[in-house]
Amino acid sequence: MSSVDAWALHAIYALLAAPFIFISSIFAAATILIYALFNLLISIDYIFYLNIDTIVSINFASSQLFFALALVIGSMFKGAADDHRIANSILDCVGRYTDIHRSIQKMEKNQ
Repeated sequence: MSSVDAWALHAIYALLAAPFIFISSIFAAATILIYALFNLLISIDYIFYLNIDTIVSINFASSQLFFALALVIGSMFKGAADDHRIANSILDCVGRYTDIHRSIQKMEKNQ
């Protein structure tokens, strides 16, 4: 991957992290989202300010270490009993919506 531009690598890192948001607990998903957003910020910084020192590029090493450490710590915590996984919560919402829609259809047929 050495032939790929740096901005593309960070965009790939952000995209690789995105699917894990949906199968994590809420706390872990939040830390993964923060890490993905950080990589997107780095990618945008490389696109627009390649040869200019910015706050993001100056503090990249310490920020990368901080966000990677937050990612590790965030993924260690288990969710609480009512802390559903994000994908399950989304599917539950969709299921409730379809149940409501079906009950309305049944009610309309009976009238």
